[in-house]
Amino acid sequence: MSGFAAAMSTRVPVSVIVPIKNEAANLPRCLASVKWADEILVVDSASTDGSIAIAQQHGAKVVQFEFNGTWPKKKNWALENLQFRNEWVFVLDADEALPPEAETEFAQAIADGGILPGTGSIVVLCSWDAGCGMPTIPIGTCAFFGTPSAVMKN
Repeated sequence: MSGFAAAMSTRVPVSVIVPIKNEAANLPRCLASVKWADEILVVDSASTDGSIAIAQQHGAKVVQFEFNGTWPKKKNWALENLQFRNEWVFVLDADEALPPEAETEFAQAIADGGILPGTGSIVVLCSWDAGCGMPTIPIGTCAFFGTPSAVMKN
């Protein structure tokens, strides 16, 4: 079985970080769009609107974050402090959802070692507001996977 076929027969080996605070209205759509991910970590800032229960109902692990007023902010803190089951990590805001074809695209990119065909470049993992612009970076650089255009906003 090829690496791609193996990836599609199980959950896609990617850890998804969803930073939240009171996102109960958006969270079900967001989490449903990545239900194929091997690991979903919701990084919460003391939500009071039922967001935590929604995240848990979708099988996400909820981690609390307390902002100290300076640095690091939630996404960076998560990347620096959480332990991930997977080599690949994707950050998705709660008001975003990936399109259905993202599952296949993630699985293929990961099975290919993150190398874009014909480019010799690693796929960039990038959240909506990261401003990465280009979908590739030099090999050896740590980044995120996907492009802002691959994310559906409300």
